[in-house]
Amino acid sequence: MYPIRTLAKKMKTALRNPNAVPDAILRTLSETNRRLAYWYHGVQFYPDGVDIFTEDWDNLIILDACRYDEFERACEFDGVLESRLSRGSMSEEFVRGNFSGQSATDTVYVSSNLWYAKLHDEIDATIHEFMPVERDAFNGETSHPATVTAAARDANERYPNKRLIIHYLQPHQPYFDDEGEKFRLGARFPRDLRNQPHNRDDIIKAYRDTLALTLSSVEELLNDLTGQTVITADHGELFGSRARPLPVRRYGHPRGTYVKPLLKVPWFIVESNQRKEIADGCRSNTIAVNDATVDNQLEALGYKI
Repeated sequence: MYPIRTLAKKMKTALRNPNAVPDAILRTLSETNRRLAYWYHGVQFYPDGVDIFTEDWDNLIILDACRYDEFERACEFDGVLESRLSRGSMSEEFVRGNFSGQSATDTVYVSSNLWYAKLHDEIDATIHEFMPVERDAFNGETSHPATVTAAARDANERYPNKRLIIHYLQPHQPYFDDEGEKFRLGARFPRDLRNQPHNRDDIIKAYRDTLALTLSSVEELLNDLTGQTVITADHGELFGSRARPLPVRRYGHPRGTYVKPLLKVPWFIVESNQRKEIADGCRSNTIAVNDATVDNQLEALGYKI
């Protein structure tokens, strides 16, 4: 334990330069922010964000960790770009905020992000089917965008009368480019860039390359989907922006960090003259992925389980 005077000095330093203080102090600051946010809102998510199930869509495409400004910069699709506030600063909170107590037996969820599989029993969530995507990249850590697109096409053919949620794990790291796998960041990345072989500029370029690759795959999928499609994100990415209420500079997307770079997400509407005839169905009783697999993937992505 640090003496109070030393701790206060180190926290003051951390607000200016997170790379100059011990990792334990950064963890303390982040945990303090999380506890304050959850105490203030009374729930483990941001309740003032959008409830995705109250919005008008037949197909909802989710890009993981996609900032609004980066989407606006990269997207060249025909459609209407709006914004929404997410219910989470990270995927767990997004799932809690949108699926808790939700009965959506008219919805099929195709995802390379396994937080729904981790939480669905705890939060009493009901959908028609959860379809985990094969993890075929970075030694089973993630799914290539093209693999998600292929799984989404399959779901679209199998369930023509269901709402589809299609969750890509990009542009969240590990990163890709047109030539394939690029690099992943170490476990410290969500806090700072110490001991990382890549600097902030490297990371932003890799993020943008990954987003471009993913949008190319999404564009191919749009031609196959029936009905109104919306492209959004579960949360954004900090890239060194300040957290709050303790304004330390951070990377990644920490829990309970309700700031604009994490909460403001794209809401891109691809309108269609043909809408789906949505039908309710029974609940799927099983999820085709075991608990150990879920935990291993989430931990590999840097989440504390």
